[in-house]
Amino acid sequence: MRARRLTLVVGDRLRRAPEGLAFAEVAIGLAEGDVGDPATLASARNNLANVLLAQGRYPEAEAEHRRVLAMRIAARGERHYDVATSRLNLGNVLTSAGDLDEADAEIGLALAILREHLGDDHPELAVAYSSKGGVAMTAGRFAEAEASFREALRIRLATQGPEHVQVAEARGNLGNVLQAQGRLDEAEAELRATVLGIESVLGDEHPHAAIAHSNLGSFFQAAGRAADAEAEYRRAHATADRALGKQHPLTLTFRHNLAGARSDVGDLAEAESELREVATLRLEVLGPDHPDVARTHVALGTTLLQRGRLGEAEAAYREGAATWERAVGPDHLELADAWVGLAQAIARQDRDAEARPAAQRAYDLRRSQHAAAEGRAEAAFTLAKVSWSTPSERARALELAREAREAYASVTSTRADAPRREVASWLSAPTPHERGAP
Repeated sequence: MRARRLTLVVGDRLRRAPEGLAFAEVAIGLAEGDVGDPATLASARNNLANVLLAQGRYPEAEAEHRRVLAMRIAARGERHYDVATSRLNLGNVLTSAGDLDEADAEIGLALAILREHLGDDHPELAVAYSSKGGVAMTAGRFAEAEASFREALRIRLATQGPEHVQVAEARGNLGNVLQAQGRLDEAEAELRATVLGIESVLGDEHPHAAIAHSNLGSFFQAAGRAADAEAEYRRAHATADRALGKQHPLTLTFRHNLAGARSDVGDLAEAESELREVATLRLEVLGPDHPDVARTHVALGTTLLQRGRLGEAEAAYREGAATWERAVGPDHLELADAWVGLAQAIARQDRDAEARPAAQRAYDLRRSQHAAAEGRAEAAFTLAKVSWSTPSERARALELAREAREAYASVTSTRADAPRREVASWLSAPTPHERGAP
């Protein structure tokens, strides 16, 4: 019992804090003293895995969840309820780490076992459907993601009623995938309903309300509504600051997002200042190998690139790529953000040949991981431009630029208008010189 009680304390209060790991390890020590109770030990180790995941230590979290899964299968058999929860947990950490095929398989197995134990209308099925939808959305399978999110919402409504906070959160997931499909009116309605639903249940000062406002801000940012995005991000940041404190990881996430909005409205100096401070705080709070630290390095690189400080941008992108690789390995989709930015920074210093390997890595990652059309188009066009200066690669460069044009044609956001025009202008240039050839 001592181990179980401590496990609950860690799970609810300390996962993101540095002390969370120490408490989880103490819980394991207590559980190992409970002779003959492998379930308690598995629960304690599962808690350790969740702490590692919350702290962004994906490879360690994955290894620990695999260990727990093996323990539970040995103790309970393949079709036990606890095995389903372990498979679901493993699927979620694999999603975070970018291993989408295995994540999909584990979550599918978890769903099948949960149905055997709980039927088709239990709230825990909604959790699994949300995870399944998250994998599909990350993989760019938006219709499949929408179906999973709608099923999760159906179960929530049937079992918890329309006023429950988790119904509001399910609407938020649905709004995000509708946005990804360009169904902006439907998406905005769902995301606004999420804000209203959460605030009606939890109040407007709750961290979940801050998350809902941030998601609405992300919608506005992707739709090119920069001022609306900034307003939502400011509200999210202010709420988290009051509720959680200035150095809480969630507060820092909202501050990072707000810096991006400032960049979008043209205030690059403030965006740079904010991102540098967020980078420092995230390094202190999360350590040097956390994905959020990598995200801030990449965002800083983008802001510096926009300001024309190419050497500094290159350094920030290199640091972001190195941090991503240490955190999650070489195949995570978000690593492509660092590679494509690095290629652009190097190319603008007239070093196309040196930029090409980074551009190729970004292109390969976004294709293999089924990135959204806008991301695939950006990577294809970046690779086209850096390839053009090599005469033997010009046919391939034109092919890549046409691929980018086709991908951009399917993007509904106004954010894609400028790159769409750039691709069209580049393809219509009558001479190699006008396309940037020496």
